[in-house]
Amino acid sequence: MDSLEEIRKRKLQELLKRQEAAIEEPLNDKPDPIAVADQYIKYFRENLDEKAYERLMNVRMINPNLYFHVCYLLYQMKSTGRLQKVLTDEELKRLLLNMLPKERETRIIRK
Repeated sequence: MDSLEEIRKRKLQELLKRQEAAIEEPLNDKPDPIAVADQYIKYFRENLDEKAYERLMNVRMINPNLYFHVCYLLYQMKSTGRLQKVLTDEELKRLLLNMLPKERETRIIRK
């Protein structure tokens, strides 16, 4: 009987340790957002001309959601080899305009 209770206690302690480790593990796996932002900035300094870089930093301040979408897209383009030269301001403008939602024309119909 004593050995059965000891086994149960040991199993319970092991289970609790595993649960604690599972709770702490996802918290430790998240990358530091400041480090990720620094990597993006370094990447953009190398792959955008000066005016395009300034425009992208302005977009970051005005519309962070659009900025992160553009960052992801540019990173994907570079990693797949579709972006092999320095991106100019005009090219970045076209890219940003394509990513913005299309504005619908409001029509008022009178009857």
